[in-house]
Amino acid sequence: MPTSFLNADTSFPRLTEEMPVREQLSRVENYLFVLLEQLRYALSNLGAENFNDAALKEIGEAINEPVLSVITDMQGNISSLEQTASSLTTRVANAEGDISSLEQTASSLTTRVSNAEGNISQVSQTADKINWIVASGTSASNMEMTADAVRMMANGINLSGSTVMIDADKIRMTGTTEFLTPDDVGDGGSTVIAGNRISLNIEGDDDDGHTSLYSDNGVNFRYETTGDSAKFAEINTSINGSDSDVSSRYALNIRATGFINAAGTPVHPSVKIYSSGKSSLEAERELYIASLQRTVTIDGNDFTAIRANVPYANISGSPSARDYVFCTDGIYYGGVKIVST
Repeated sequence: MPTSFLNADTSFPRLTEEMPVREQLSRVENYLFVLLEQLRYALSNLGAENFNDAALKEIGEAINEPVLSVITDMQGNISSLEQTASSLTTRVANAEGDISSLEQTASSLTTRVSNAEGNISQVSQTADKINWIVASGTSASNMEMTADAVRMMANGINLSGSTVMIDADKIRMTGTTEFLTPDDVGDGGSTVIAGNRISLNIEGDDDDGHTSLYSDNGVNFRYETTGDSAKFAEINTSINGSDSDVSSRYALNIRATGFINAAGTPVHPSVKIYSSGKSSLEAERELYIASLQRTVTIDGNDFTAIRANVPYANISGSPSARDYVFCTDGIYYGGVKIVST
């Protein structure tokens, strides 16, 4: 085993012009072998005792500098590694323009993949959130996840054949929201919306109220004033009527009821049905028209007609003593004919 570099000095080959070339090469080869063995031994046993204090300090400062390693091949592929005391960055690229990189620090981790077409995906992670970005041309989608919320911005979501479930206290939509039409999905399938109340709120200045659509023992469409339980307007179904003239047991109700507005003034809203053509109000059984406090006016710009189809003897029901009954044989009041045909 070599003991020192002195042996390398003493065994340096002595070559003369008279020596054959083969012998000269043999002496050089033997010397190189001795030198290699000495170098292997020295590097294997290298320690701090082989350096003085100044040399050790210089080596330590050099090791603390950034480490950069780059490897390439003839096909244009490149991989690089850059390491400092505060970060570690790796990058791999090929000749086609595909690039993937990873950057790691004590507080974050970021991965990024891109290609020559400009498509990019990136994931950034810190201790309190994770952020995803996917971009292609002018389109981009972004999702951010924290401990208490998930925020998503996307050009589109297409999960054909999948199910999307969202569980949140509030879902806010901005911009234009487009829903599928029956032509888009065909006649099959169904849509189910369930809940104690489903509200569609439309803010307005009039009396500081709102409009809501919800289910509460029927289907209700209401305009309610703030701070007042009275309903401004309501469309609902009911099954709790009394089958009287004014209240059928099973009914579709359209109501405009009075209330006290924000200024403390009583309000008595109206219902108006208007058409530029003909209007028809029909019932297979009884038809009841009433004004509970004021008057009833029937106004015909051309003429007003009340048509009778049967004589008094053939009418159904029992008119009250205050009813005017129009029949083919005359007009009756309290069961007595007062006008003959």
